[in-house]
Amino acid sequence: MIQTKNLSKIYNEGKSNECRALDSVNLEIKDGEFVAIMGKSGSGKSTLMHLIAGVDYPTSGQVEIDGKEINKLSEKQLSQFRNKEVGIIMQQFFLIEECSVIENVRMPLDFSKEKIKDKDERAVKLICQMGLKDYVKKKVRELSGGEKQRVAIARALVNDPEILLADEPTGSLDSENSDNIMQLMQRINQKFNKTIIVITHEKDIAKYCDRLIVLSDGKIVSDEAISH
Repeated sequence: MIQTKNLSKIYNEGKSNECRALDSVNLEIKDGEFVAIMGKSGSGKSTLMHLIAGVDYPTSGQVEIDGKEINKLSEKQLSQFRNKEVGIIMQQFFLIEECSVIENVRMPLDFSKEKIKDKDERAVKLICQMGLKDYVKKKVRELSGGEKQRVAIARALVNDPEILLADEPTGSLDSENSDNIMQLMQRINQKFNKTIIVITHEKDIAKYCDRLIVLSDGKIVSDEAISH
């Protein structure tokens, strides 16, 4: 379970350009939920994702994941948390274009301090589940945008994290590929019971989720279930 308690983030605190990105946000996301967080640019949605992922620190308040207050973890513990417990999917993919699909997907395993057997086997299995069976050894630069995002999703899943965080995962895609990616994420949520949080500003993307949280000026203004 993910909980935020009076979570606030202020950039440039005390300066003339001070910006309150999040303002005392209280939120609870249960295990296995598929949640969209929506809002206009500057609403605080990406800041919230970064705090949940442990890549930024709150000004005040806390983030708890399964009862663990992640903003109190050491740098070493945070690194382990990010590598093992959270998978992150970004709009720009952040793949290495000159490397193959399998090299990109297995990369988190290569950085893991655990001894992991059958890295290639695990990576190939995920690549196939993403519908990319014939692309295992292809260079990423040869793929379409939709195919690249599937590779990025496989990479995010390769360490079998409990939580997937997707920041505008369809922002670089056309409508057909956007629908395909969101349908894929629906299947991942249902088949593997992953907790998935999608950051978006598009209602057409949010409709694939089971719950919609709307942010405005760093505050939650609505939180409701989505009926399908």
